[in-house]
Amino acid sequence: MFKRNLSTYLIFLSFFYILLLQNLHGEEPQINFSFKEDGRKWNLAFKDSNDEQKIFEYIPEGTNLNYWVDLATVQYMKGANIPAKTYYEKFNEALKKSVPYNKVQTKLIKEEPNSVFWEWWIDDNSPLDQHEWIKVFVDGNNTAFLRYTTKDKKNAETYRKAWEKIIGEATLNTSAKKEAA
Repeated sequence: MFKRNLSTYLIFLSFFYILLLQNLHGEEPQINFSFKEDGRKWNLAFKDSNDEQKIFEYIPEGTNLNYWVDLATVQYMKGANIPAKTYYEKFNEALKKSVPYNKVQTKLIKEEPNSVFWEWWIDDNSPLDQHEWIKVFVDGNNTAFLRYTTKDKKNAETYRKAWEKIIGEATLNTSAKKEAA
């Protein structure tokens, strides 16, 4: 069904799950983060948006989105009034159901009232092997995601510290917060 990979499938799965809970209103969110810690130059390779969501996909310079190994994704959705912890639990449940023949492992890294940061991976020598760090932010009716996904086991360890820092330190601002500041 989806030719790109499991990560793309999961992004769309996230979108449809949140659409079920849709209540459209709220401010435009903005995730604040920097690629600096990674040490590579990242380029915007894909973006799309509609009234309910925006998605931006970045790849390291010199790579191709159709054959990516490392991918950073930023996604914003309006109208999903679901707690971050609930999203985390539903995501992991859906992930495990979507790949029943693969061993999916997850690790909660940090949980805060309005965000959850975790990693998941498949490492069973299958075409779906990959490692992802993801942080979901919830602010009122806004939901945002920052993800780093790699299909290369070596990259998972090489860039682990950098991406745990990048994603761990990322924050979500909405225009309502910016105006109040």
